[in-house]
Amino acid sequence: MDKAVKQETVLFGLCTVDRAFSDRLERALRIWSETVCADVRLYVRPNWDSFFTDGRASDCSVLFLDADGEGLPPPDVLKTAMWHGALLFCSSSPHAAIDSYAFHPAGFLPKPVSAADLERPLARCFPHWQRALRRMEVFSDRSRLHIPMSNLIWAEASGRSCILHVPQGTLPAGISLMGLTWLLPEESFLRCQKSFLVNLRRVQSTDGKFFQMSEGSPVPIGRDCRGAALSAYASFLKRWAWKEP
Repeated sequence: MDKAVKQETVLFGLCTVDRAFSDRLERALRIWSETVCADVRLYVRPNWDSFFTDGRASDCSVLFLDADGEGLPPPDVLKTAMWHGALLFCSSSPHAAIDSYAFHPAGFLPKPVSAADLERPLARCFPHWQRALRRMEVFSDRSRLHIPMSNLIWAEASGRSCILHVPQGTLPAGISLMGLTWLLPEESFLRCQKSFLVNLRRVQSTDGKFFQMSEGSPVPIGRDCRGAALSAYASFLKRWAWKEP
């Protein structure tokens, strides 16, 4: 039976004394994690000392450092703590990017941070959090596959089953489009017509009648649900790019 596969929750860390920034990053991270279908949790501490002395640093796969805080620690503090995760610097000053070089960070994020801003830096950190990806178990050509939900670009009905379009190509799946819809999070996936479902993050553009998908396919939008589908897509884009000053 096709089903969602429960994945591990991965811990991200944030060092900051700025409560407003902490709240904004947490919201951006929540939107990002819903979009990529990953289970992550943010652990916040006010400074480096408290972060590394309470023993939680080694549990964090990715660490966000607010460089606008009380100063940077010595770069060798990470080696001393035996921490091997990915480091991301955050600052409202572009000059902080230069100061971060000694730490060999995976990326630099200008504040404020939106979910869209997180996409590229966290993609570079993918090996550190890939186990957090939620997957779906589907049967295709007598094989059982565990496919990351975020890999699904779009799907189309095919009789009582459906065809999945993923970056590697197409896969016939032994599940109805309705059943697939129930598996996927509604924040990122939209049933845009009776026979079609799209991953909103994989939509490149729309002319009002079709969604142009990232691998080049035009997916029709049903006439009866066109207004609701376009509104849902507009709301998704607004939420994805949200930045609170």
